[in-house]
Amino acid sequence: MKKLASLWLPISNRLAILGVVIVVAAVAASVILSIRAADSAMRDRAQASLIVNSNLLRDVLTSKGEPRLDGDKLYFGSELVNGNFAAVDKVKALSGGTATVFMGDTRISTNVQKPDGSRAVGTKLAQGPAYDAVFKERRTYSGAADILGVPYFTIYEPIIQTSNNAVIGILYVGIKQADFLTVIDEMIRNNVIAGLMIALVGGVLLFWLTRRMLKPLGQLKASMLKLAAGDLASEPPRMRSGDEVAAMADAVAVLREAAIEKARLETEAAEQSERSDAERRSNQAERERTAEQQREHARQQEAIVRALAAGLERLAQADLTCRLEEAFPAEYEQLRADFNEAVDRLSATVSTIQVTACDVGIAAREINMGADDLS
Repeated sequence: MKKLASLWLPISNRLAILGVVIVVAAVAASVILSIRAADSAMRDRAQASLIVNSNLLRDVLTSKGEPRLDGDKLYFGSELVNGNFAAVDKVKALSGGTATVFMGDTRISTNVQKPDGSRAVGTKLAQGPAYDAVFKERRTYSGAADILGVPYFTIYEPIIQTSNNAVIGILYVGIKQADFLTVIDEMIRNNVIAGLMIALVGGVLLFWLTRRMLKPLGQLKASMLKLAAGDLASEPPRMRSGDEVAAMADAVAVLREAAIEKARLETEAAEQSERSDAERRSNQAERERTAEQQREHARQQEAIVRALAAGLERLAQADLTCRLEEAFPAEYEQLRADFNEAVDRLSATVSTIQVTACDVGIAAREINMGADDLS
């Protein structure tokens, strides 16, 4: 399917889509990084607030004296903490958040409220990382914890009785995660909306710019198809951008000029070949006409020779009546006339000789007769 899609989409569309994907990915990465940075900053801010609240709660209580456990009562100096909400409420009033004093793992002073709105006095700390850190590892726990099913950022600091170095309770401060995460959620929504707007505007702009920049490729394609089809009249698009596309357009123009020059040379060669063929055919026809004329001349000469031979043969047989009656070709007509005239003269001469001979015979007979008379 990817191959088919790449075949169906023009390169300009594919590049534009790739650019849009890159823009969206860049915006998404920026949004994610900004959200992570904001989340980290908000968590640091929450931790700083917790430290301030924890110090405030400790200072308020220790200002009364050292912590001590007396039966089921917890004191700081001479001040009883059980049911005394002055310290925890002061923390809430000055910096916000929740605060609790535990005796052991039981809340004896707190501003954490149960679902019914009452203070969660008498509730116990649930088993978990905070419990283990304070009572098993004797160290302060800082991190996330659920308090009555609500997630908080918290600090649990152990209360250590100096007389026996025992952990007798906990100083707790916390901030609802929702109070900070609401800000993060709002920031996420704002960043996502802004990112989508930037991606949309940037993608559309990039798509338009890519199509605009690569539009000449389609024109070059059409020009090259026309050139391949033998259309040399259409000029390729002229571009002044000076980039690679303009260089391709110049190359197509050079190809067109070369094709035009090739076509001109082929036309000239065809015309020269046609002229040569025509000249060759003309020369051949001329040679054939000359040969035919020569053959016709030879036939005429042969006929004339036969006619003259026949006439001479009749003359040789003393036929002075022979004549060349059949007309000769114009260039030989004088020869026929001369032959006939010669025969006419010869016939006249022979007739004269015959008459003279007759006259001589008569004279001779007359002489003979005269001689006879004399005798």
